[in-house]
Amino acid sequence: GIRGAGAVYGVDDRGVLINMDNMLFNDAPWLVGRIERRLVRLAHPRVSSSVAGLLGLRKLSDSVVETMGVDGVVNEVKARSGGITAEQATNTVQSKEFREIIEGLGEDVKAEVLQVLKVKYVEDLKTRLVLKKRGGKGVDITGEGGRGGDAFSFCDRRANVVYIAVKKLPRSLPASLLVANCVCDAVGLGREHVSIVSAVVGVETLEEVGRVKEVLRFG
Repeated sequence: GIRGAGAVYGVDDRGVLINMDNMLFNDAPWLVGRIERRLVRLAHPRVSSSVAGLLGLRKLSDSVVETMGVDGVVNEVKARSGGITAEQATNTVQSKEFREIIEGLGEDVKAEVLQVLKVKYVEDLKTRLVLKKRGGKGVDITGEGGRGGDAFSFCDRRANVVYIAVKKLPRSLPASLLVANCVCDAVGLGREHVSIVSAVVGVETLEEVGRVKEVLRFG
């Protein structure tokens, strides 16, 4: 970083000059609509990731933790989304062929976690977003307006379960895409690979997963 001793000020995304210790770099735009913006100060959009790194700005994705809400998971359901069931998605994610595809997409991925990862479809999900503070307790920044604590998906790392609220999903949003998001985050794979991971999760049989692997020449 290039910052020395003393306070350093910069312009946030609202054009306000603030102490950069309180500023975050927005590397997770999908979170912005779910947080209470008056509690979070984001860097000006013209600040690039390389400049943010030099300035020592914390990333939004590293600073916000999603946890299960008080109401948590509401009723596991038997359903199909995008043509697949939760059981089919689980079988695909846990398969050797799928792990080999994931390993072929990036270096230093933790594909072994997929062996025990399960997918469950539920009626509803409630989560909370907590901002980690330097040297202090976290602050609940869940936005109560709009979606707020409502979530389409949640990856419970302790239980190794990906929950998908299929009853709330728009028809244009298949569960496979949300499972792919969780898979990428769980194994440390960049989200630029979500589309291809989603396509693999969305196949109906393990034989098809194997054929996809052959086409991609992975493993």
